[in-house]
Amino acid sequence: MQKNMNPHDNELDDIRRQWQSMQTNQQRLESTNRQLMQRLSAERAGTKQHKLAGFYRGMGLTGIILLPVLGYMLYKSGMSMPLWMCILYGCTGIAIGILDILFASFVSRTDYIDMPVKEAIVHAHKVLLYQSWLRNAGMLLAAVVLVPIFFHFYNTGNNSVLIGAATGLVAGLAIGLTLNFRKRRMAKRMLADLENDD
Repeated sequence: MQKNMNPHDNELDDIRRQWQSMQTNQQRLESTNRQLMQRLSAERAGTKQHKLAGFYRGMGLTGIILLPVLGYMLYKSGMSMPLWMCILYGCTGIAIGILDILFASFVSRTDYIDMPVKEAIVHAHKVLLYQSWLRNAGMLLAAVVLVPIFFHFYNTGNNSVLIGAATGLVAGLAIGLTLNFRKRRMAKRMLADLENDD
């Protein structure tokens, strides 16, 4: 003898099924939303990554071309600059330019959108670390070439040239440190975008 189902029981079963379906849909929505947010964050980080790489690539090419030309101009300027000092100036520019281009290549080597978040974060941390090393290496190389140049200007007894060189140094430091601060901040924001995914 078949039991008659209570209509009230049927209603409860329907409500239970609908509730389970809603929970499944909610989980799917949360998963989709999380994936979408990760992709958007990775895209934002990727945009900063390409801008950062482009900046260093441009600076590298400028250094490789411009500083040897300036070294030659210093030699021909009539300030009695020794040839070795002008060659050192140009070679230092080439060395710093090559370091900038290598760093740019490292920055742009990975695609944050297609790689796992944790790997992207590790790469962004390395970008910040190498950026500090690059700044320190650039300052060291600049000191190697600028110290002999300033000693030369000092020994010539031409105060106007020495003051002009000191003014140029201060202006160059101010511009360089400002650019470095901005690019450092961009790299930190790139890392922050990726860490928001995690």
